[in-house]
Amino acid sequence: MAVSCGLHRETNDGSLSLFDREHRRRVFWSVYCYEQSQSVAFGKPPSIYFPSITASRPLNIHDAFFTPNSASLPPEAEEPTIYSGLVMQWRFAQITAPAYERILGQASPTVWEVRELDGLILDIYGSLPDYWKIEKRDNLPERFLLPLHALFWRIWNFRMVL
Repeated sequence: MAVSCGLHRETNDGSLSLFDREHRRRVFWSVYCYEQSQSVAFGKPPSIYFPSITASRPLNIHDAFFTPNSASLPPEAEEPTIYSGLVMQWRFAQITAPAYERILGQASPTVWEVRELDGLILDIYGSLPDYWKIEKRDNLPERFLLPLHALFWRIWNFRMVL
């Protein structure tokens, strides 16, 4: 449905405000990341073809600084926001979506390709902000624990699939 509505495409439609465009991105990437997670978990091909996506990444910005009347995008937050989990899921999808399509392809990836993919996944973990590291979860407000654990479940699950 998200693809039928064109949410997978970035739009420069002048009739949409910056606020509406960002919300389109958030909705699309939420649907996509959930669908990709379920595809991997159940061993099914994804229903959204990754190369067809042109939607920009979601932004890690505080809602208090971004309203329907905003004329410009606020700077991204250095601390967790309610969108931090989605941004991290987006980063994970950039690596795993093409890799999963390769896994489902005609020829299985070679051992060397699997090792390279695993290294890329570990690099994602290494590049996460400190507040999003599993070993630092005691310092994270409770409302962020579910998206943190969901991301790590996806990482571990994908590594098992590899």
